[in-house]
Amino acid sequence: MTDVKTAERTLADLQTKRGVLVAHGLELEEQRQQIAFAAHTGDQQARKRLDGINRDTVVHGSELASIDAAISEANTRLQAARRAEGIAADRQRACELRTVLEEFVECGRKLDGAMAVLVAESTEFHQALMRMHSLGCESPTSELVRVNSTSALFTALMRTPWQREFRHLAPGQKRTFAELVAGWSQVIERGIKQKLSEPEVESEAA
Repeated sequence: MTDVKTAERTLADLQTKRGVLVAHGLELEEQRQQIAFAAHTGDQQARKRLDGINRDTVVHGSELASIDAAISEANTRLQAARRAEGIAADRQRACELRTVLEEFVECGRKLDGAMAVLVAESTEFHQALMRMHSLGCESPTSELVRVNSTSALFTALMRTPWQREFRHLAPGQKRTFAELVAGWSQVIERGIKQKLSEPEVESEAA
């Protein structure tokens, strides 16, 4: 049981005891009301009983005051336990935050690395296309590559948390670089084979 739960249980027990005391006090007042007249008009038995009630009332008042003091202290301790628990929880969250922050920073560094790779690879991709053109390969054109490469970029970016910042593509517009170069390379390779008089190799599906 945590300190907070212990303090709450103690406070609840004291409040229960106070409830019993209050009920007893009401009972004493009711008894006093019933015999006060007789006790003050000559009934010795009632007088004796009233004296006992008065003594019980004094003890009851003292006991009620002490239980109220105990309840006040229990509330103070409960609040202190809750503050201590809150501080401990804050410390725990701070430790967890530090761990997640390290992950966050590392992800940022990796994103920069990924961007550097993207820039380098896209530059080589473009340079390879220019060399293909210089070697007499006219297709795919620079414009066709630009349009489809942009679609491939947007297709990937649509899977990031920042997807709303980029143009949304319909399913039929989505592309990947692997699919693009696979299609283009098949056409170019056929032209290469023709120029080299190499026989066409039948695909396994044929």
